[in-house]
Amino acid sequence: MVLLLLSHNLFSGVKGVTGEIIFNPINLGSQTYSITVSTNEYCWVWDTTTNKTVFLPTYSFNKSGLTGDSSAAFSEPKAANRASFGTIPWGKMIFDIQSTYGVNLSFTIDLRDVGWSQDTSKYWTHDTYINFDFTVGENGFAFLSQGAPKDSFNINDATQISLSSTVYIWSFWSPNSSPAQSAFKVPVTLFNKIEENPSISFGFLNANGNQVFSGDYDLFNFNQNQTVFEGTLDTIYNSQRYYSFNWLPNQNVSGNSSNLYNSSFNFSVGMAKLTKSITRNFRTVWPLTIKNNLGEVGGISIGNISFKDPITDNTYHSYSATETGFLKDNAFDSLSILVGSNPNQKYGAKAVSTINYNGRNYQYSGGDFSTSGTDFIITGPTTKTAYYKGTQLSSNINAFTNNSQRKIVRTPDGVMHLVYESLDRVWYEISTDNGATWEIMNGGSSVSTGTAKLVSADYFNTTQGNVIAIVYQAYNSIGSNLILDLYLNGVFQQTNGLAIYSHSSGEIDAFNTNPIVAINSNGQILVSWYVDGEIAGTTSGLYYKYGYIYLAYGLYPVISWYTSSPVIISGSGIATFNPSVSAYKSALQPFQLVYENSNQIYHLTLTDNANHINHIEESTPQVISSGSGFARNNNPSITAINGGAYAVWEGRKVNRVTGIPKPSWAVAKNLITGVFSNFSNSNEVIDALAPNINIAVSNSKVVLAWSENLSGYVGEPSPSTLQSLNISGKYIQLNNGGTKSQMYATTLNIGSEPFYFNLSNNIGSYLGLNKSKAGYNTSIIIGRKGVVYNNGTEFYFNIGEINVDGQNINFNSIPDTAAISEEEMLNKYLVSDSFILNNNSDFTYSVNYGIADSLSAVKLLSKDNSVSFTVELIDVKTQKVIGVYDEVKYTQSNTTDYNNIKYKVDTKGIGNREVF
Repeated sequence: MVLLLLSHNLFSGVKGVTGEIIFNPINLGSQTYSITVSTNEYCWVWDTTTNKTVFLPTYSFNKSGLTGDSSAAFSEPKAANRASFGTIPWGKMIFDIQSTYGVNLSFTIDLRDVGWSQDTSKYWTHDTYINFDFTVGENGFAFLSQGAPKDSFNINDATQISLSSTVYIWSFWSPNSSPAQSAFKVPVTLFNKIEENPSISFGFLNANGNQVFSGDYDLFNFNQNQTVFEGTLDTIYNSQRYYSFNWLPNQNVSGNSSNLYNSSFNFSVGMAKLTKSITRNFRTVWPLTIKNNLGEVGGISIGNISFKDPITDNTYHSYSATETGFLKDNAFDSLSILVGSNPNQKYGAKAVSTINYNGRNYQYSGGDFSTSGTDFIITGPTTKTAYYKGTQLSSNINAFTNNSQRKIVRTPDGVMHLVYESLDRVWYEISTDNGATWEIMNGGSSVSTGTAKLVSADYFNTTQGNVIAIVYQAYNSIGSNLILDLYLNGVFQQTNGLAIYSHSSGEIDAFNTNPIVAINSNGQILVSWYVDGEIAGTTSGLYYKYGYIYLAYGLYPVISWYTSSPVIISGSGIATFNPSVSAYKSALQPFQLVYENSNQIYHLTLTDNANHINHIEESTPQVISSGSGFARNNNPSITAINGGAYAVWEGRKVNRVTGIPKPSWAVAKNLITGVFSNFSNSNEVIDALAPNINIAVSNSKVVLAWSENLSGYVGEPSPSTLQSLNISGKYIQLNNGGTKSQMYATTLNIGSEPFYFNLSNNIGSYLGLNKSKAGYNTSIIIGRKGVVYNNGTEFYFNIGEINVDGQNINFNSIPDTAAISEEEMLNKYLVSDSFILNNNSDFTYSVNYGIADSLSAVKLLSKDNSVSFTVELIDVKTQKVIGVYDEVKYTQSNTTDYNNIKYKVDTKGIGNREVF
């Protein structure tokens, strides 16, 4: 039997057949057979032109009518194509061999080893024989042999193997070896798709150094880390912009990227023939602008912002926001993603605390993002803005207009507190170093939550620190609210609504309540304001609310109101406006209130009285401007002193011919003694505007300040103390202080925008010095001024500037406590100090007389009535009059102003005398 098999093999016809896969039919006889070779996996062939392994997505071969004499063989992929069936790819090949009688042999040989038939250390010969016999059993039998055909299978022969299961060519030839497969690459299809419409494919991606159009594949090594890169970055579809977003979803690839939002994607794939794809997802994007807004300089964007992008490193980085702001023009819609282990990560912006621009400090005051960082989502074109408020700056030229409102106070701890208007809101700043530096309170935000104006403040010292009460007029959707806010040591505590007035938005500018506030030593608080009565349902007049401040739980301040609703001050009406109020801080005394009514200044006190209605008792208002010598008296300011008050206001005379008011003076009056003092650096050439008065508490000395031609002036209630403040601004406010050295004048410089506050040197550095004047030759600085008045008609006189041989001569000083109630006392204070004259003395003085309102004077001066003024020179020793000068008599026919400035007296023949 063995001989028979050998005999058949000798005539099988396979010897000498060229190829590496050779078919050896056994006992075929007269039958023919067919061969089909195919694969369900990827396979690869050798490109002899480029000498590279080339991917083949599929392979199929079929040959029929084969006989035992047929030269049935395949060459291996790299061999010259000399076999009858040509070369066979590297692949996992399914062989189907079918006989004429229908017997079918099917088996699989995995040829995926580049070293097959090339690596002689692994494959000791080139030839692998497929031996098959259709006659064995019912289904036939097939096996492999190495180097030579075999007619029978020997299970114990290591060079043979049954084809009953998949045979791996490398394991068959070299057991325990591994295939060389690094040259084999598998296809992965790459896509760019729109997240909300994945059917849209567009653009390209980058892989292996090539551009791959979306929907095409590129070849990648399997079981190795590979990288694909984004290519196209954005696209427009249906007029909407989309931008490269992330690497999801993907098919049959293993992602190795820790951040799927990176521009590249690391992955690996297997060899299996599966649909493999990587998709770069595109999402809707919008322009995102992040900017700063410096309010007082027109809202320009300056400085830096910090921006956090979870798509990159999710960390804040600083960027310039100068000019148009920082722009991210491809910010993703509704971005909220997982970054590492942190869910819901979003875009973020962070503001800087301060910005210095043109030498001015701007402090963060709120906005769309904070100084600690704010996350946000965008769903459309978006601008995020951080707002900055300049310290000591205002956009409002009238921020200090109302001299009747107290806008700067100094608390006992030395802290200065300033309130003012800017950017259509009210603001609160403090300084702890006498005005050298300032900080905006309320976290840098405005005191008001919306549009507001006309702010005023006062303070109260408690065991927990200093309470600051800030009152202002705010606006809401239906009109105006009067609001009072309490702060403790600069920190907001409580809001109190005082009154609501309904009106249209068009009446905002016209409706001005000018609210004022004062707190006495007992913590009782009085707030007053003006209503013009033009709004439906309101009655014109001055109103107030009265209550007391206490520390709730001993910790924080609140107000309990004696008056549940606003109370109108008796006798007030549409003409009573511009109120000013003050309370003495060192002892419990009445509130001092002044206001303007029909060109006169009125004063009344409001005294706490538990037995009186509204817990407060009003005195009868008194006209305090009568006798001032001025026909027009406006814009008062008041400060309480021990036992009374000092008031200041603008006083104007009226031209007797034209009826036009003359430039104003700053008029001061001691409401205890009734003594007036008048101030004008220009001697009635330029308006002395908006005088403001405050107190040095330790000695109850008062100081007043005003502006003329945008220059500031200061003085005590004696014209001889007038000093230039050397600060420029239209309106001036004085803070209180323990001494004059703790008092400062603050003005708003309106020369150019932004308007900025100017702070003077301490007031103690000005007062008590000799005044240096320039510019006007009609001034009477050192002297006396008085008024003779009857039934509202006022005749004034002014004498001074006495100079003898270059020395100024003063007048008898008038104590603050002096109450001039009779002619004898009046004459006492109209006497100058004594001085020596001789025949050669250079002796000059100035005098002027006049009438505040010449029309009313004509009515008063009947045929028998007149008013006369005379200057007399008196010998000290003899008390006799030795000279009469400037004698003027006012009658119905003479109402002309009289001025004799720097009149030189001829002293020849006078001898050597002491005179006054």
